[in-house]
Amino acid sequence: MDVLGIVREYKKSGKFYTHALYEASLWHNLFTHAINEDADPKEVEAVKRAIANGEYVRNDYKRFADELRGNKRNFFLSKYEPEEMRMNGMETYSLKDYPIGFALQRSNDSDDVDIVGVHNNSNIGGVGEDLVDSAVSLGGNTLDHYDGFLSDFYGKKGFEEYHRIPWDDKYADPNWDYKKYGKPDVVYRRLKRK
Repeated sequence: MDVLGIVREYKKSGKFYTHALYEASLWHNLFTHAINEDADPKEVEAVKRAIANGEYVRNDYKRFADELRGNKRNFFLSKYEPEEMRMNGMETYSLKDYPIGFALQRSNDSDDVDIVGVHNNSNIGGVGEDLVDSAVSLGGNTLDHYDGFLSDFYGKKGFEEYHRIPWDDKYADPNWDYKKYGKPDVVYRRLKRK
């Protein structure tokens, strides 16, 4: 689904302030994958430590866009071009030595900071929770995702649903596999205020 198209349409209607949807169906390599058996355990720990320490290359928009396009499940991702990210003030975070990262999109008229473009193109799985924690530590407090596994995950992380949009075929990525992924709703969430 080209979820960016949905947001653009809803922005025109004035119903939402977000620029782009969080591409949460990357659950396969971010959240549910066990650490890849081929990955060196020391490398896995190094990646987790690098995320925790915030060892990111910031605002390298070309690199970030290339990483999104290079993801094997990029049909789940909103498509961003480098200039689009720059013009919309997105803050991109790519891990220094790995094609792993996320972006933050700050709202101009609210305190919302969307977590978007979460990706992991490495052979090291199981770092999704680390990435989300890092994004939250940098101010991320809203996100959206396809309904399914991530609904439970984000609920446990303190993100509460405040809206959802039913699937619409006209926004589907041409490579979308209906048989495998169905037609999930897009769920909008906000971090519960403490």
